[in-house]
Amino acid sequence: MGTGVADRPRAPVTTMFRLRAEQDPQALFDGAWRPELEMVEPAGPEVTDHRSNHGIRRLLPFLGMIFGSAIVVLSYSMADYAVPGQKEHFAVFWVGTAMFLVPAGWRLLSHRTAAIDRYVLIVGVGMFTYVPKFLAFPYRPAYFDEVGHWIQVERLTDDGLLFVKNNQIVVISDYPAMHMFAAAVRHLTGISTIVVAIIMLVVLHAVALVGIYVLAKTVTGSEHAGSTAAFMYSIGPGFWFFSSQFSYESYGIVILIWGTAAMAKMLVSDPVGWTRTAWMLVVVFIVAVLVATHHLTSYMFVIVIGAYAGAALIFRLLRRDTTLTVGESFFVFGIAALMTLGWLIEQAPGTQSYVAPFISGGAGDVVAIFGGGAGLEEPEGLLAEDLEVEEARELFAGSTLPLYEIIMGFVSILILPMLALFSGIVQLKRALLDRAIVFAMTLFAAAYFLVYPLMLSVEGAEIARRTWSFTSIGLAVMVGSGFQVLSHMPQWWKRAPAMGFTMLLFMCVLMGNLATGINEVYRFPGVYVYGSDTRSTTLEIQDAARWFQATQGPNQRLIGDRTIQMWFNSLGKGILGVPDGGNRLWDFVIAEEEPDAQVLHAARQVGLRWVIIDERQAEFKPFIGFYLDQNEPLATERVKPLAESSVSKYDDIPWVIRVYASEHISIYRLDLSSIEIREVLATVDADNARRSDAARAGLVEEAE
Repeated sequence: MGTGVADRPRAPVTTMFRLRAEQDPQALFDGAWRPELEMVEPAGPEVTDHRSNHGIRRLLPFLGMIFGSAIVVLSYSMADYAVPGQKEHFAVFWVGTAMFLVPAGWRLLSHRTAAIDRYVLIVGVGMFTYVPKFLAFPYRPAYFDEVGHWIQVERLTDDGLLFVKNNQIVVISDYPAMHMFAAAVRHLTGISTIVVAIIMLVVLHAVALVGIYVLAKTVTGSEHAGSTAAFMYSIGPGFWFFSSQFSYESYGIVILIWGTAAMAKMLVSDPVGWTRTAWMLVVVFIVAVLVATHHLTSYMFVIVIGAYAGAALIFRLLRRDTTLTVGESFFVFGIAALMTLGWLIEQAPGTQSYVAPFISGGAGDVVAIFGGGAGLEEPEGLLAEDLEVEEARELFAGSTLPLYEIIMGFVSILILPMLALFSGIVQLKRALLDRAIVFAMTLFAAAYFLVYPLMLSVEGAEIARRTWSFTSIGLAVMVGSGFQVLSHMPQWWKRAPAMGFTMLLFMCVLMGNLATGINEVYRFPGVYVYGSDTRSTTLEIQDAARWFQATQGPNQRLIGDRTIQMWFNSLGKGILGVPDGGNRLWDFVIAEEEPDAQVLHAARQVGLRWVIIDERQAEFKPFIGFYLDQNEPLATERVKPLAESSVSKYDDIPWVIRVYASEHISIYRLDLSSIEIREVLATVDADNARRSDAARAGLVEEAE
């Protein structure tokens, strides 16, 4: 027992960092010192410089939120009445956005901002980032996945049954955690599902950024780095719109952020006592929630835990960080991997077939692109004028975005590696990479750039955007740890331009991320656009779906185009007839002639009774590239709409009865019990029986 410095508890890196910075700010900026080598005894409670916490600088972000929100509202009002080709609402949107984000970001990047102000600003930024999605499509689910999750909550509320199949999004029934939470809130409050969704998304956006703040603060030991990281994540890809949809991934990503923060807390906590064990139990609980929430998010969390455990092992072997408990890290990793794998095998075996096409398609497209197109096969038996085959995805092809957003889309791809490089240099100079958790998050940030080549293919771009929502967590922490040095520059005439230039870069990144992540149709309201989910939804379609449910009852097997599927599955409470390689049910909608015997046989097998036709399918190509399913013939390759006969083919068929007609929507009932159909199906059954007998005979001969 002694009283020397060596015998006293080590001062936290945060305290040493702050005290040394106050003594010599220039040393902090140029990296001439290493915090873990200099023991500074804390003199008392942490003191924050409040000189910039009063007056106009403190008030400016909140004034910016008020007036900026009003201007953003104006931009969406302009978009609602804009004609195709008008782009003024984009400029107004960016004026309103910058009016709040620039002063808010400046305050978050400043080391003089009080802790309470950081929390308030982070929550404000989080709430503000949900405003555009709400203004675009208020009080209704807008995206295809949103509608599927909304109806899943509705059914859970009405029936009280978990794991009810949803054939609009086939895997969501196996991941019910978000639906359970939303249904519970609805039961407790009595408010509608859509209001529950809005409240959840506003809160989740704020909680996500607070989680990034806590994570970065834990990893770097700096509140300043935490708020910078939170702001960086708020301008990341997908946060404004993709994470603003009512879906299990928007819910799961927030849980993953807090799980990552809990894992970091576990690694840096005192190994003596119960603190580390408590954090370990928190991480295990979060894993249990995640595996029942979303497939990809749970897989990514296992990867994050593995990165932490691997870094802990490496640093222990190198004796760079002897405070880490490697055994506990790998124990948590093993538990997480087993729980995730167990859920996949026992409860959600269909997930593999759901995600496999995206992975294999993206990989195949990239191989084809970099291999000179060797992996591409030109479809056979199709006329040249019906095809538009591309060897690679052309970025912003046919985009209606303004030119400056398109330019920023390309520029931001270059800015982000520069931000990461600068942060990496700062980490090296300050020896932050000597800490295992900083090293692990830096590796996670590097994964952000590994998927850049996938943006060159259609399916690969979807994979890249999905993974960026996760890897941008690591990138935000990395940028936060690096860019905190700017506000510590001792000369104001250097500090102000540096921070101003940084805010300019951040706003360019935000503009580029929105440009590359979402198009105008999914971002703003406006004129009708067929096959776009957001703008192809009309009151006419919704009224037809409500009539169908009221007159025909629930659980009717039906087929129609993608927008019809959205609303007749939800409001109409129907069951979708899903075409695949084994049947051609899409012929009921897109074929120019009446269904043949094989299609009728498939309809009888699945119990299909209803066909819903939107007559506009003969006027427009679908915005998303296909009418029903991305595996349908000529999906994404059509250069003209369907023929008029695809709409009129049922006019003179006796076994098809039209029971509903509006301006554009017709509902037909299939009478598969009619004499004509029975004769056709009897022929198909006879042919199938002969093939079955021949197959059995062949097996018998082979056995003999």
